Amino acid sequence: HALTHSVQAGEYVGASTELAAAIESLSTLRLLQLATAATPPDRLAQVSSALVSCYLNVSQCQLKLQHWEAADTSCSRVLDIEKSHIKALFRRGVARTSLERFEEAMDDLKAACTLDPKSKDIREAHANAKAAHDAHKQAERQAFGGMFKSE
Repeated sequence: HALTHSVQAGEYVGASTELAAAIESLSTLRLLQLATAATPPDRLAQVSSALVSCYLNVSQCQLKLQHWEAADTSCSRVLDIEKSHIKALFRRGVARTSLERFEEAMDDLKAACTLDPKSKDIREAHANAKAAHDAHKQAERQAFGGMFKSE
């Protein structure tokens, strides 16, 4: 709970460091559980759930710190565990928009919107990604438009 409070209080760097340690420990435990056939499913689910929570909290810190690539990676780790996690899709879409990976961003945000069609935040993020993509394409056309015309 102290970590969640740190994230909510805006102490993103400190929280990220603590979360990274928790992620490392939980990842190792999860790998051991996956390798052991005798692991009860509920124990694996508990560790996976805790790992997902840590990755989501660290991704929030990374977004606030504008560490886009790291946020993308953290959200991808969540999606490796839970393929259709709305919050991970949303945050990865936001990170990918900032990385100018617009098509991937729009795919993530469209998937999130399909899973939660009532979310205004997701719809706005998708519209922002599309607008940024359109503006990027327009700027490229203007920059290179006259370059290949014959005289």
